[in-house]
Amino acid sequence: MLKSIKLKGFQSHKDSEINFSDGFNLIIGASNNGKSAILKAFEWIRTNRPLGKINAFDKDNISVFIDINGNVIERTKTEKSTGFYRINNNDNQKYSVMKGIVPDVISNIMNLTDINVQSQLDQHFLILDTAGIVCSKINELTGLDRVINAISYLKNNKAQATKNIESIDFEINNIKKYLESGVIDQYEKLKILYNRLAELIDKQFTMNQQIYSIDVLSKKIFDIEKQLIKYINLKKLNRLCDSMYGSINKITELGGIIEDIDYLTNEIQETGIEIIRKATKINHLGKLVEKFKNELDICPYCGSCLTKETKLKLLRG
Repeated sequence: MLKSIKLKGFQSHKDSEINFSDGFNLIIGASNNGKSAILKAFEWIRTNRPLGKINAFDKDNISVFIDINGNVIERTKTEKSTGFYRINNNDNQKYSVMKGIVPDVISNIMNLTDINVQSQLDQHFLILDTAGIVCSKINELTGLDRVINAISYLKNNKAQATKNIESIDFEINNIKKYLESGVIDQYEKLKILYNRLAELIDKQFTMNQQIYSIDVLSKKIFDIEKQLIKYINLKKLNRLCDSMYGSINKITELGGIIEDIDYLTNEIQETGIEIIRKATKINHLGKLVEKFKNELDICPYCGSCLTKETKLKLLRG
């Protein structure tokens, strides 16, 4: 509640103080006696306007004091200084008035807005305004405009959320249709095929080891051939060569089988089918190797089995 206002050097007031009563107060007087200056002084404190020069009784000491609810707010300026705000004559706390800003602490104490003040030449409040302006002002005063804006904001958010939900539902339905189309069964079949492929890869590794063993055996055979050439005469060598050529032909046949195994390996990786039939060929290959090893123990002259003693004699020439 506004209790009093005091003007020093402000316009026509050298040092004036007006005390207000509770309720309605009326200031009357002849023209040019400072009635309007009182309202201007009040607005100077409330809005920090005007920013420029003020018609003053004393340009070096312009001060306005208002007492609101026991707090005395002071606004002071001089001809050379923009001045300051002060509360309850506290010299330790002066508030800047730069850039025409009213300090928050001052605004909070006064707790007045433009809606609370009517100047001398303003129209009667809301009486001559249109219905739209009256409603707008009432909404502003009661905060309904913020409620309406909040409701509008919520409606927009709800509409957007509903649109997003519809989009998500559409995607969910598409996913359900995709799952119902048999993709799960295909996935299970794919897992079975993957496990089968893993088994085939393991078997392929085993067959590759067998092929490596065959390659090692072939190298040993050729090494034996070189040693025989050194210790057997030409006639014996020719007979041995005939026998060896037969063995080489068998090795060639073995090479063809190895090619079949390579082909089988590729077939395993691509389709994972017919691994059993290819494994049968590998077993047949092993039998051929064993047979070939046994044939090395046969005499190239007579075809009889060679004993250890016979082999030593033969190697010694």
